[in-house]
Amino acid sequence: MKKYLQLALAICLVLALTAVGIPPAVFADEEETVSIRIVHTNDSHGRYAAGETCVGYAKLQTIAEGDGHRADLILDAGDAFHGLSFATVEQGAGVAELFKTIGYTAMTPGLADLSYGTAHLNELETDSGTPILSCNLLDGTSAQPVFTPSVGLTVQGVRIGLIGVTSPDLLGELEMEDGQSLILADPAACVQQEIDRLRKEGCTMLIVLAHMGDSSLWPWTSERLISETEGIDVLIDGRSHTEENRMVSWKNGEGQALCVQTGAYLENVGVLTLEVDRGTGRPVNLSPSCEDLISAGEAMELEEDAGIAAQIALIEKRQSVLSASSAAVSSRPASSAVRSKPVSPAVSSSAAVSSQAVQSSPQSEPPAPAEQGTWEMFPVFLAAAVVVLVAVFVLLSRRGQGR
Repeated sequence: MKKYLQLALAICLVLALTAVGIPPAVFADEEETVSIRIVHTNDSHGRYAAGETCVGYAKLQTIAEGDGHRADLILDAGDAFHGLSFATVEQGAGVAELFKTIGYTAMTPGLADLSYGTAHLNELETDSGTPILSCNLLDGTSAQPVFTPSVGLTVQGVRIGLIGVTSPDLLGELEMEDGQSLILADPAACVQQEIDRLRKEGCTMLIVLAHMGDSSLWPWTSERLISETEGIDVLIDGRSHTEENRMVSWKNGEGQALCVQTGAYLENVGVLTLEVDRGTGRPVNLSPSCEDLISAGEAMELEEDAGIAAQIALIEKRQSVLSASSAAVSSRPASSAVRSKPVSPAVSSSAAVSSQAVQSSPQSEPPAPAEQGTWEMFPVFLAAAVVVLVAVFVLLSRRGQGR
């Protein structure tokens, strides 16, 4: 009798769980690893439109969306806000808008970005919604970091530390528009300090955004940084406009970091796929094969994200008005009584900007999952399961009494 009751109960439970849409896999052990997908760029220098030699931001968004796996992190290694006129007409504002819509996670500043001055970069940081990280770029007066040194994030249950670092070789090249004095401290010491701090906070994987490069002509390179520190897992590089994809050993020789760079000008977009152990939070099988470099040629087969494409068109239209207005004012002959001051292209007309509010991507609001309605019917299915269980119990009880 008890066996019949247990069997009936098991059948009812299976039926009830199936009815509410809970797959059997829920009760299986979780997979031992989790796949973390990272899209990264560097040194775009104002390039933005898709073409034969440029992936473009509209297709970058398509790449970030992936095939059912939206990128967990979208990172940039510097020199995004300065370069061609698309970036400079509004002093980086157009690029910042795209960064915000795409959803960049973090970036580190490049030499060209810093030419705007740190105060303006702080504004772009706010406008883009993208934290600007640099652990060794210090204020010349207070010796305090100008930007946030690092951040800790939880991605699919894994604690990841992101650290920004700037090459000290840039110090002699920096010409700040606001006249601010800066200190570029020892990058290895500053990065190691952040690694140690993030580890104490529970971060098990460390990613460095570095505007350093791999040129043999420079005293500091990304390879030197990795070899003079302990604990970097991935270094996303910039500055040298080269393609990098190699393993570099730590200072103590007990580990290695994967060092990658996409080249420049959005000619390529990098996609890192890292398998991470759920238990330890550490990457497994880390190697150059984790990196997939998608070229502009390969991206020709991809469709542009409609929302980003529309946003780019609005920015282009707005900037053409600003450029025409600036050219008209600067070419106007000065009166003997009143001398007009040229209008800087960076000073945008509030009326022009407000009348062309940038539309967000239509894909930013994901559809509700189809299973939602099934969950709302849970009480009905549960009640039905109970009725079936009671009926079986009564039937078996009568049979038992009749024997």
